[in-house]
Amino acid sequence: METQRGISLDSIEGSFNLTEHLEDEAPFNALWNIGDTLPDANSASPYELVQHPSSKKKVLQYNTNTQRVEVVRNQIVLLRRNSPSVTTNDTLTISLRHSDLQYTRIPITACEKHRNPKHDHCPFEVVDCAIDPCYRKDESGHYSVEILNMNAVHEIQIRFLCFSSEPHNSGNKEMARNWMLQLEGTLMMTIGRFPPLQLQVVVCLRDTNRLRKSRNDSNLRANESAYLRSSSGSSGSGFENAKRKRSHPNEDGDCERETLEDQYLSLKMEQIKADLPSLPTAVLQWKVSKLKMSRGTLSSNMEEDSSLL
Repeated sequence: METQRGISLDSIEGSFNLTEHLEDEAPFNALWNIGDTLPDANSASPYELVQHPSSKKKVLQYNTNTQRVEVVRNQIVLLRRNSPSVTTNDTLTISLRHSDLQYTRIPITACEKHRNPKHDHCPFEVVDCAIDPCYRKDESGHYSVEILNMNAVHEIQIRFLCFSSEPHNSGNKEMARNWMLQLEGTLMMTIGRFPPLQLQVVVCLRDTNRLRKSRNDSNLRANESAYLRSSSGSSGSGFENAKRKRSHPNEDGDCERETLEDQYLSLKMEQIKADLPSLPTAVLQWKVSKLKMSRGTLSSNMEEDSSLL
């Protein structure tokens, strides 16, 4: 087939292999999300949050239990570009959003106590003197900071002004405390969005060696503690008293009696099992547990079944 200018389409296809071109651009497309497409949370971002070298104590860490970066409030940290091959020609826009979809449209703002009056209610601020940031607020109330000429800088100093748990940002709900730092800009004359940085702004850093426990486990432990408190008296609960009594008998006769009772229970178990072979084991165990609970009445039972001993 010939075009109007006399150029063969076959010759064009031979000189340009579309498959090879897409394979060459695959790493770039995986790193950069074109247009308004949502970022992939599993892909690596060319930016990272790191500890500021001037900090005397640890104010930032990656928590493997929550899989998020934890940052102490009102402490300066660095937003560093960890990929030298990635450069933004014009601008970089930074914004703080909720990670969970049900809270994404709700803006994150700084309260009256923690906000910087110069920047309205923006939940974070850029404190680098070498950069002249531009603070913006869209129609939905989301704050963002725009930085021009990002090629001239390698890292940015950022300070987060409010906690993730503050009530005015729905911080009383667990999912609303999960935030992400969105990074948008221009890469190779294409407007797009980098993968976000998952984070939480906390009072102090958690112990990463501690295993993460579910809410059901904590409720179970609370119920057990409440039961022990309610069942315990001045001399201890009945179970504890019985346990102490059996572990530390006062007289030698107690030891002999308990030994005979144990033998009687085991023989009684074998007798019931022989008489009723079709009886489930769970039922047998239940019957024996009833005998153990009424251990004070075993003496009369043992006299009746003296043939077993």
